[in-house]
Amino acid sequence: CSEYRIGAFPTIRFFDSQEKHPASSDSKYFVGRKNFDSLLESILSYIDKHTSLPALQPLQVVTSDELAEGVVCLVFEKHDSYIGIEIILDFISEKNLLIRRVHDKNNALVKEYSILHFPSLVLQVSK
Repeated sequence: CSEYRIGAFPTIRFFDSQEKHPASSDSKYFVGRKNFDSLLESILSYIDKHTSLPALQPLQVVTSDELAEGVVCLVFEKHDSYIGIEIILDFISEKNLLIRRVHDKNNALVKEYSILHFPSLVLQVSK
């Protein structure tokens, strides 16, 4: 714990996986309430703000390429929600399932899919 400068529990320390000396880096810390929900929210918030994985970015439009094969799951969520990220990470290893987030502020897709409540889930199965 002292090597990574952990002085309180629980503490989560975020640093780049490519760092050669993470103990000496200027990485981000989370020290918060001692419950599962606050830890999970902090991790998902960090992932949302500090990763550039296209699969985690909110969808702007649905293209025909994305609907070409398999099952597409659109998770309509409030813009400050992390439920879409949770679902994507839970199913990331599924090869025939594409999951994308759609924020409530994306009026075009919300209207196109007639979404009235958030969160909502839309499944599209192509043959």
